[in-house]
Amino acid sequence: MNCADVYIHVPFCRSKCAYCAFYSTTAVDETVIAAYLAKLERDLAGSEFSRPLQSLYLGGGTPSLLDDRQLRQLFRLLTRHLPLAETTEISIECNPETLTPEKCEHIGALCNRISLGVQSFQPCWRHKLGRQASQQNIFRAFAMFQALGIDNLNCDLIYGLRGQTADAWRRDLETALACGVRHLSCYALTPEENTLLGEAPETALDPERADELAAELWEQTGELLQAAGLPRYEISNYAAAGFR
Repeated sequence: MNCADVYIHVPFCRSKCAYCAFYSTTAVDETVIAAYLAKLERDLAGSEFSRPLQSLYLGGGTPSLLDDRQLRQLFRLLTRHLPLAETTEISIECNPETLTPEKCEHIGALCNRISLGVQSFQPCWRHKLGRQASQQNIFRAFAMFQALGIDNLNCDLIYGLRGQTADAWRRDLETALACGVRHLSCYALTPEENTLLGEAPETALDPERADELAAELWEQTGELLQAAGLPRYEISNYAAAGFR
């Protein structure tokens, strides 16, 4: 393969978020994960790459749901079969409530970029989105990775929920900046088909001004993050210099 980037989908979740339309399963046990890892290794063993990777992205699902042993097995097969170089950016998506100090050490030994699925720093909005992390989980996750010397941190945030104000959204952005993120992905809530919010979008969005609110918060996001040194470089993505 003459490719520079590889995405690995880890399709396991503790529960299904109310907005998520990506493929994942909550029917998780050791047998299912073992079968997944075996299949992944067979697929990678049959692939040939003509040059080192520029980036490897582990997404999901929830890659950090794997336990210590499963994570080590995943990382071993990736390093065995993929042409990773010192310059390869290796990203992994993590849910804060699934992390332990031991997992963070395993992750930090391979991955040099961490994306934390926060969605909101305010419990009321996380509850509406179906997220499980507590305030303690979230801030502990940032602290554990930073203690390992990993400063290439992203977090995902969602805006445009029914009842959300510009002040509430500004607090989320300011909290993310205070946590030391170098990259932010900020998504307008879209109730997709075959999701809990998609079945009842009126509970998540104000039908009379959903688009107007989303536009207002999008503009606010660009202005605030530009001033903080994380300018917009894609519709939903903002980064400090060198961290796109």
